[in-house]
Amino acid sequence: MLKVIVAGSRSFSDFGLLSERLDFYLQHHQAVEIVSGTARGADRLGERYASQRGLSVARFPADWSRFGRSAGYRRNEVMAGYASHAVIFWDGVSSGTAHMVRLAQQHGLVVRVVRF
Repeated sequence: MLKVIVAGSRSFSDFGLLSERLDFYLQHHQAVEIVSGTARGADRLGERYASQRGLSVARFPADWSRFGRSAGYRRNEVMAGYASHAVIFWDGVSSGTAHMVRLAQQHGLVVRVVRF
């Protein structure tokens, strides 16, 4: 089963672009699980995509109350250790998204970065 992180900048809101890219990248795969950090933007759009396509979702919300400002980074680390692939929508500015890209690469995931 492909375990695909769908992540990106919180400002990302183009569901059409996300659907187009994911449909293309996943077209030859039957068993797919979308991995979400549950953040606003690309993460939640990935969950919407999964719902519309009948795919399962693994959610990894950041524990802000326990870890404070480092919660998002800790969550990204856990997701990178869990997933096999990542499709990341990046505005070229977001440091959290850049961190997710680096982690995915360091963990040997198949990574696709979509700039918007």
